[in-house]
Amino acid sequence: MREIKFRYWDKESKQFIPNKYWAVYRNKQNSLIIVIKPHNDLGWELGEVGYENIGALEQYTGLKDKNGKEIYEGDIVKYTNPHKYYVVISNIIYVEQSGRFHANGTTCENLFEFITDINGKNYSEIIGNIHENPELV
Repeated sequence: MREIKFRYWDKESKQFIPNKYWAVYRNKQNSLIIVIKPHNDLGWELGEVGYENIGALEQYTGLKDKNGKEIYEGDIVKYTNPHKYYVVISNIIYVEQSGRFHANGTTCENLFEFITDINGKNYSEIIGNIHENPELV
């Protein structure tokens, strides 16, 4: 069974906030709210607790790149096929219609198909994410 994990990108501070400093709740309108817990150990001075729509909540795909790094939505992954000598760079998205993670702009049916070859060998590598490296997309 796939581990369900998330990460949170804060648009104001322009960085990922460690999991122990935020939580997800639903408001009365049934919208998700990210609540950032006040803290000082990271050098941030946050105002009121309970920011809404100021960042990006991204889910772990359940897959890792060739270096063992967890692949999340929003990651930019480079696939190098050693047999056919080509490189594909794509950002990872979740497509609700199929209920799957996909490599955006590719013809792959799912993310696993994108990051592995026909024998299941992983040739993918995370080279950035859409927040810190948008120029790679």
